[in-house]
Amino acid sequence: PFLNSVSSSINSGLFFTQRLSLTDGYFFDVAGHPNYPTTPTFYASSVTRGIVKTSNDGVSSALANIGFNATPVQALAISNVNTNNYRLYAGRESGFISDGLSVRGVSDIALPTAWSNLPVAAVGSQGVPALQLDYTTGARIYAGNFGPSLLRSVNTGASFSAIALTGVNSVNAIAIDPRSCTPVPISGICTSGPLQTLFIGGSENSSVALGANSRALQ
Repeated sequence: PFLNSVSSSINSGLFFTQRLSLTDGYFFDVAGHPNYPTTPTFYASSVTRGIVKTSNDGVSSALANIGFNATPVQALAISNVNTNNYRLYAGRESGFISDGLSVRGVSDIALPTAWSNLPVAAVGSQGVPALQLDYTTGARIYAGNFGPSLLRSVNTGASFSAIALTGVNSVNAIAIDPRSCTPVPISGICTSGPLQTLFIGGSENSSVALGANSRALQ
């Protein structure tokens, strides 16, 4: 409901509250702390400011991309490593760097580590406009592409493979079904994985495309 801002809902979308505003430009993506909103920290990527971080639910923010060619960052994702320590992933256009996906360690109790580039260019990445992490494993990364394939890592980004998508020109959005593990829990989301069902949004012959890859990602 707000232009040039980040808004959040903590009541299943009944209403939204503006958390962070940007007076010049617009935001691409947001990655919230795994314990949000109890821990009111999140990261946001924008056209004009790269990556910003807020630790007070948007009351104030600071740049979080030192040592990083940050414009434009189009996708963010965060995952647990252990208590108080996480990985922050950032995807961007390949025109700004040879590999369009980077990662750094972030922490509640220590300074962040340096950014490292992940080898998505080796499998034909033309930029990473979307990211999704399998929270049940901590090792599986799914990355979108400005090209006709989905990029996947099963080893925390040490290497990637490209899954060809016939007729798709780009993968711009990815979602994982949190109940697609085996066996499926009686209720609630999976607590062990890996998760098996992906939903992919992108472009197909100049039109919007939506598809699902179900139980085919062993």
